[in-house]
Amino acid sequence: MIAERLLENWLWRDYQEVDSTNNLAKAQSLAFDGRPVVYTAVVQTAGRGRLGRSWISRPGNLFMSQLFCPRLPVSDLVFITSVSVAETIAGLTSGLDIAIKWPNDVLIAGAKICGILIESADNETVVIGTGVNLVSAPPAGQLIYPAADLRSLGFDISREVFLAAYLRHFDANLELCRRQGFSAIRKTWLKYAYRLGKPVKINHGGRVLEGIFKGIDEQGFLLLKQDEKTIKITVGDLLA
Repeated sequence: MIAERLLENWLWRDYQEVDSTNNLAKAQSLAFDGRPVVYTAVVQTAGRGRLGRSWISRPGNLFMSQLFCPRLPVSDLVFITSVSVAETIAGLTSGLDIAIKWPNDVLIAGAKICGILIESADNETVVIGTGVNLVSAPPAGQLIYPAADLRSLGFDISREVFLAAYLRHFDANLELCRRQGFSAIRKTWLKYAYRLGKPVKINHGGRVLEGIFKGIDEQGFLLLKQDEKTIKITVGDLLA
């Protein structure tokens, strides 16, 4: 471990190298004592994302996993996290086209800059793993989708500065959702929603569905309008 100290309302534990900050956080959940902890690493050798995909982890980028007891549905946390990342980027930069691609990929000008993976852990805790490209992005040939990083866009932001700002936004959004319900977060998420009101394609269990993206419902399900009917998508990839 490089350092351990309080950062905002979280105990921050920073490591030089781990296989996965999510793996580390899940292992530590066995001894969870009620204090929220955020784990980060300079180097992550086996990061992973949604649907079993690997997350390419380059030094200088932010790899973090939050371990805490949310007292909210995990589905709410997906949107709280992505909104908090988007708000953090907006607050530390200017002039960027920031969007959230359902359910939780944060984009800049259509290129992915952040991925999120939420997993259940012991002692009624959850682990929110988030990777943010601060200083570099993998080349196009290694990815399904285009990627971006903040440094190449003209913003040189350290891991600690980004992490502290993110935790402030996350705590505020978490409390807002606890007090006012998911609708408050849903309202903000829709402001960032990628391709809202536009034609989209959804990879749904290997089947591609097409329609107009009409937003999300109170469970966070994607609403897809096809002709005269609107269907709900619970899990899938928004392709375009």
